Amino acid sequence: MSNVLIGIIGVILFIGLALAGALFLGPRFQEATLNSKAAAIAQSNAQIANAAGLYRVQEGMDWASTNPVGLAPSYLKSVPPVTTSRQYTYGFRALDGNLAVSSTVLPGYSSTGWPTDDAEGRSLCAAIARQSGQTVNADGTPPDSTSPQGSTGCVRIIGSGWGNIQGLYVAYTRI
Repeated sequence: MSNVLIGIIGVILFIGLALAGALFLGPRFQEATLNSKAAAIAQSNAQIANAAGLYRVQEGMDWASTNPVGLAPSYLKSVPPVTTSRQYTYGFRALDGNLAVSSTVLPGYSSTGWPTDDAEGRSLCAAIARQSGQTVNADGTPPDSTSPQGSTGCVRIIGSGWGNIQGLYVAYTRI
């Protein structure tokens, strides 16, 4: 009889420890997943930027397209897959020296974007901004900007920023 009682107590303790672990460690696991996705997106932008830079060096001109697909397989093994359901595909933004949209300077940045009503995109953008050393807003949202801040990061585009992507969260890497 005492063996059964000890067994029941053991099972109750095991369930209690499992619930306590899920309660205390659950947010950490979710944050780690978010940070790994953010790092993957930043790395994908960097791979595309590096491929466009290699194209520039080898061909003597900039990649004259907003789509990175043509860089594969010569300069990019394959275009990285989209990692979230509402993510805009990878592309390029042409910016002049004043970081204004330009039709003559292609490309300036490799970028990925999300609509502002996408909670996962907002969280990913904030994580990318933190990983890039940018200051996020007090409420944990990515910084607002009319243009990129530094060589890599993520911002919510405000004003005339990058033309038709005003209001999007945009992760970017300078080419």
